[in-house]
Amino acid sequence: MTQPLNHEKLKTKLKSLERSHVESFYIRLHRAISWQRAATENKDNQDFQIIAYWISLNSCYAISGDVDRAAESSKLTEFFEKIINVDKEGKIYELFWTEFPGVIRVLLNNQFIYKRYWLFQRGEVTSWKSEFEKDNHRALMLLQNPNRSVELIQLVMRRLYQMRNQLIHGGATYQSRVNRDQVRDSANLLGKLIPLIIEIMIDNPDEAWGDIYYPVVDARTDAK
Repeated sequence: MTQPLNHEKLKTKLKSLERSHVESFYIRLHRAISWQRAATENKDNQDFQIIAYWISLNSCYAISGDVDRAAESSKLTEFFEKIINVDKEGKIYELFWTEFPGVIRVLLNNQFIYKRYWLFQRGEVTSWKSEFEKDNHRALMLLQNPNRSVELIQLVMRRLYQMRNQLIHGGATYQSRVNRDQVRDSANLLGKLIPLIIEIMIDNPDEAWGDIYYPVVDARTDAK
């Protein structure tokens, strides 16, 4: 598999675009690359890497509008549908079906990054195991059907999102040995996925990626 571009090469590629493209697009990816850089410069700190890679992902897809959880989930789904559609070289396909199918299976088989497992632990639902096994069986079917890329990515990203939540919301001890396997696998997968997403976006600057949620504002002008 062709290795994803590092942050320096992505930055150079972004700068090569004519600034006649929508300014918010340039800012969006400039921010995404900065957080990708933060992650790669802290390769010995995989807890931080997951957080930084997720911020980079947010920079790629977050658009102006509602930020409630339902809207965010919907926007992320739409974003991946668009990414898969414009990924003419099949880079995401190759990552999921050629390089990382084993890691994906391991992540999906880990109940500690399955949302319903924790809802069960808190008494909010009455079962989790049958739903967990059903989801995993569906994922195995999707791994055998590359034409359903978006569905598989959604399943995997939901598990990675739980890993992210555990870290962001204080649900895991910093650099704990208890969760090292899922932290390591999550960081490694995101470390390949995020630069691919950024590169695909740079290659498709004319797509309707939406307005950034936090535009750059000149404080001096804004204060007048």
